[in-house]
Amino acid sequence: MNPQVTAGTAAAMFWRNACAWDARVRAVATPDELDDLVTRLRHRVDDPSLDAIEWSLRRLVLTRAAA
Repeated sequence: MNPQVTAGTAAAMFWRNACAWDARVRAVATPDELDDLVTRLRHRVDDPSLDAIEWSLRRLVLTRAAA
């Protein structure tokens, strides 16, 4: 079941999240790529589409190794 979230609502949430990413993200995306992602998401905040996003849920569990 997909939540009834507009593309604009998701974009508003995700661009803010992308702005908070720290230097570790630089291993998978350049600063220019991140800037482009944020810009493109910010341009979609008024998008009322309900079928533009395919939602999935994943869980990642990390454990700390004993020292």
